[in-house]
Amino acid sequence: MGVQDGRSEPPVAWRPSLPIGAQGAVRAAAQIWRQSGSATAARRMAQGMWFHDGVLVETAPGAAPWPHAPGTPAWNAYLHSQAWLDDFAALSRSEPGWAALRLVHDWIEDFGHGTARGPAWEIQTTARRQIHWLAHRDMLAEAATPREKAAFEAVLHRQRRHIALWWWRALRGLPRLETLAAMLFSRLEMRGYGSVKTVIRRLGREAFHVLGDLDAVVGRNPERLMRLVDLLSLMEEALRERGYTADTRHLAALGHLAPMLGALTHSDGRLGRFHGAPAGKAGDAEAVLARLERPEELPRLALGCARLTSGDASLLMDASAGGDFASALAIEFVAGAHPILVNAGGGASFGPDAIAEARRTRSHSTVVIGGESHALNPAGDPARLIRIGFDRDAAANWLVGDSDAWRKSHGLAHRRRLRLAHDGRFLEGEDVFKAATDADCRLFDQARGSHYRAVDYQIRFLLHPDVRYRTTKRWDEVFLRLPDDSIWRLRVKGGSLSLRPGLYYDSARLHPLSTKTVVASGEIVEYGSRITWSLEAQSAL
Repeated sequence: MGVQDGRSEPPVAWRPSLPIGAQGAVRAAAQIWRQSGSATAARRMAQGMWFHDGVLVETAPGAAPWPHAPGTPAWNAYLHSQAWLDDFAALSRSEPGWAALRLVHDWIEDFGHGTARGPAWEIQTTARRQIHWLAHRDMLAEAATPREKAAFEAVLHRQRRHIALWWWRALRGLPRLETLAAMLFSRLEMRGYGSVKTVIRRLGREAFHVLGDLDAVVGRNPERLMRLVDLLSLMEEALRERGYTADTRHLAALGHLAPMLGALTHSDGRLGRFHGAPAGKAGDAEAVLARLERPEELPRLALGCARLTSGDASLLMDASAGGDFASALAIEFVAGAHPILVNAGGGASFGPDAIAEARRTRSHSTVVIGGESHALNPAGDPARLIRIGFDRDAAANWLVGDSDAWRKSHGLAHRRRLRLAHDGRFLEGEDVFKAATDADCRLFDQARGSHYRAVDYQIRFLLHPDVRYRTTKRWDEVFLRLPDDSIWRLRVKGGSLSLRPGLYYDSARLHPLSTKTVVASGEIVEYGSRITWSLEAQSAL
């Protein structure tokens, strides 16, 4: 079985799909954003309930939220960039919530005049607001008086000048690309205000920088990668609609990054939740990828995650030493449209305790030894901490990960072998622990203590909150019921199963969701141990 190292395989060429027709550039983007908006969220905001970043702000119905918001950077960016316009755009014209669109004109009264300073005019926030205003320009005009329309257009031009003057202040990477996107859309929609070709060259230069420093720009965050691909593809589409050709560096970046996004998208249309990244709404990533032609093969490694797919099932595994989450060889497994095995996600919206808990090994579907979290870089060499191999046979696809994460603390190397049947209805796993050298054996003996007690371990399977479970009289199996009423059996050999409380962090919720963790427990007495487990779809319970 071949072993591979590295963050991703060579890029697979993706090309833009065929032109979308006669729609204008920003009008096409608005249509995409309209699909991603939430009418339910808009109705809630119209009633005075604004929820973002785990915090609920309540106002009188229709009242401006900014005097009552906490004033954190995340809230300032959310309110003043006016991304919430996408939600109101999802409402029908007859709904009362449309009156809340007058909040834009209230914002102009409060922030649109005077000196362009403060959080409302931070360059990236201004750029995002400019994009949303241009995208929803016609919609906003329907809720405005002639005086308000004139004020709106005046601030639109003021923002255009502000972006043209200060775009270089945006941080390199995604913030600067968003700022350049606002400049591009402004010059396409507001004719006579600067050269489009100048922006095309700047976009190409920034895209080249992104490819050269992808770790810093994207890190281990698939959602950030999705925003990057979304932005690059929207700009390419906008240019093509108006008869321009994107810079070759822009197209090269899109061709490299889009397949990585495809590799990190589960079969249910959500992204992997590794290292605190949000999974996003089902279909968000698919909507972005729909603008591009799919390659026949996706990369098997992307952003330090390994991908395994068969049938309508998808599996992702944390296959990199990078990041500040103790989640070596953690997995996620999705059957069709339903996630089964997950990781807790990021706790950033729920306070410092949740942040710390989300980073622990026990918050992931992986191995815990001695009740501890593994060190983040115990081997001293991130490139050698985890090694990944792929293979296939007549019946299944294979993924093998070797990790040194537990070597420094317990002297144990961990190998996880995963076998996914070609129909996607049977996943088999094997976890092997071994003290391979004399030095490893001495570390293991130290971990056992003076009484040479056994070292306990757990194979943890965190269930998605929508999954229901049923135990039987057997100690080695649990039945799982998915929302579509299909049944899967989780079974273990070489250990005993138990159910324990678990948490699932979803930034779209006010509180973490309660769920269950299926735990397979065992002991390592000598210098190695082995446990196998399986997850199989059942024809009937």
